[in-house]
Amino acid sequence: MIRRNLMRAGAVVLTASMLGISVVGCGSSKETASVTAVNDEAAPQAESAITSAINNELAISTTSTLKNNTRQQTVYVFDDATGKQDHTTVSTKVTDAKGETSSTSEESSKEAPVTIKVSYTLNGKEISPEELVGKSGKVKIRFDYTNNEKKEIMVNGQPQTAYVPFTVATGLMLDNEKFTNVEVTNGKVSKVGSDIVALGVTLPGLKDSLNLKFNDEVLDLNIPEYFEVSADVKDFALEMSLSVVTSNLLSDMDLDNLSLTSLESKLTELQTAADQLADGTVKLQEGTQQLEDNVPALVSGVSALNDGAATLSAGVGSYAAGVSSLSAGAAEVDSNMQTLSSSLSTLYNTLNDNEFDTKVASLNEGINGASGLFASLSNGMSSYKNQYETAYADAYQKIFKANYMQELQARSMTPDMDAQAESLVKTGVENDLAGKGITADANIDSAAYMTVALCKLYAAQSSAGSADDTIIQNIVKLNQFAAAYKAMYDSYSKLKAAGLDTGVASLAGAIGSFDTYREGTLCSSLYALNAGAAKLQSEGTAKLAQGASTLNANNDALTSGAAQLANGTETLNNAASTLSSGVAQLNTGAITLKDGMAEFNKEGISKITSLAGADVQTAIDTIDEVAKLGSNYKTFTGSTGNYDSSVTFVYKTAAIQ
Repeated sequence: MIRRNLMRAGAVVLTASMLGISVVGCGSSKETASVTAVNDEAAPQAESAITSAINNELAISTTSTLKNNTRQQTVYVFDDATGKQDHTTVSTKVTDAKGETSSTSEESSKEAPVTIKVSYTLNGKEISPEELVGKSGKVKIRFDYTNNEKKEIMVNGQPQTAYVPFTVATGLMLDNEKFTNVEVTNGKVSKVGSDIVALGVTLPGLKDSLNLKFNDEVLDLNIPEYFEVSADVKDFALEMSLSVVTSNLLSDMDLDNLSLTSLESKLTELQTAADQLADGTVKLQEGTQQLEDNVPALVSGVSALNDGAATLSAGVGSYAAGVSSLSAGAAEVDSNMQTLSSSLSTLYNTLNDNEFDTKVASLNEGINGASGLFASLSNGMSSYKNQYETAYADAYQKIFKANYMQELQARSMTPDMDAQAESLVKTGVENDLAGKGITADANIDSAAYMTVALCKLYAAQSSAGSADDTIIQNIVKLNQFAAAYKAMYDSYSKLKAAGLDTGVASLAGAIGSFDTYREGTLCSSLYALNAGAAKLQSEGTAKLAQGASTLNANNDALTSGAAQLANGTETLNNAASTLSSGVAQLNTGAITLKDGMAEFNKEGISKITSLAGADVQTAIDTIDEVAKLGSNYKTFTGSTGNYDSSVTFVYKTAAIQ
């Protein structure tokens, strides 16, 4: 509330006056208001709203109920829109010792104790109230107050001019549809219900009344003596304004304890506080110096941190790319492993279902068993050899031998020369065969050779008319046997040379059986490989792919976090230089503060605390006497009699419409 603010301000004024310090008085600031909507019905109630606002802010009431043996006088001063006094009505209410109340009202031509002057400007130019009606633009309304109640007081035996310490509170009702961007000087904007009131408070004449000096220097106390309202206005119109004037502000203050002794106590406290503050600034500067000394290490550490964060961010980027590749590769490995496992399972099941192991065992038995291939081949060869030898011997006896005897006879040879005769015959046959590209060798080829020879001999005998059908049949068989023998022998030789017999046995042993597990066999290894591949896929590559996928899914968060960390450390690094500069400035400022506080304590506070003397006592006496003027001002007209009296002035300034 303004009243409390004024009382606090008054206390500041008193203390300042005692200490010899120039201060700005109460209510000298500007306050900007955004006025909300005002109910249209509020306009006729402007006086009530303004009075309510003043009562709320200053606790001044013109309608209070009086105690017994009291006299209250309310003076209504009616002014025109410029503040010129038109007429005055004095209302007096008396409550006697029995509690009976009587009221009187009279007109007075006496000049009011405070004169109000109201001036108006539109867009920076002064304008009369009548001309302002309906205008729009930047409007200022200023209230200047003149205190007419000049009195003489005695201070230290010397006469001194002073004014009754009136407090003036002025309120205006503003239509928010017309007034916007409202600013006030020496006051505030108050709200009463839904109504908005611009309220100002001044103390006209108080500055001149105090006229305080210290060491022959007059204190410049900025105590408000005017109230101003400025606003952007559309279609100007203004309800009446109301001012309440009372003289009891200083008398309401507790001045009984105001003495030189108490002041000296306060000054001692002030000096102690100043000394502590000076010591504090020294410690503050020591702290800022230590801070400045350690900032380089901090800046260096932050720089290293920033470099590390940048490296980390780049490394995380590379790591993320690797994880992405790992995830793709792991997924591909798992897919391939699934294919491999499926293929191995198919292979295993196919071989097992088709009895691959038993068939290979049967093949081995067929080749190497007692009735196997090689045994059959060997037996066939033996049988053929016997047949060949029998057929050959028979043919030889029947054909070759007969021809041999004929040849002997033709050559006049004896039987004991068979060997020679046989050689001659063979030589002739060889020559005939050689011409046809057929040569004899020392092995089975001699069978074919001999077949040709026997056939040739048979032909020779046939031409002589001595052929035998059985010989022909035997020769045909011999020829067939020779071909079969030749084929079997070739196959036998090749298989033996290739080691088929031992190879098939080894193969059968290496393949093993699907029914019996034996380490190192194909069937057992294929079983283990099939089971291992399935387990590797389900418990290995599948989990690897899943883990890599999860790892890859966190890439964005990881890279984003690393990037944010790098950005943060870069910001921190950039700020570190600013911090270094700021700490240096802080330390410089702390040094200045320390030196300034030392000088202020020495040249200011110490001198102030040494001022407690005649000037201070004079200030106390002056304030006390001015306060008495206010408390003694109890009536505007007539005697107070024996009543406890008070008087309040209510100024009503005419509306502009």
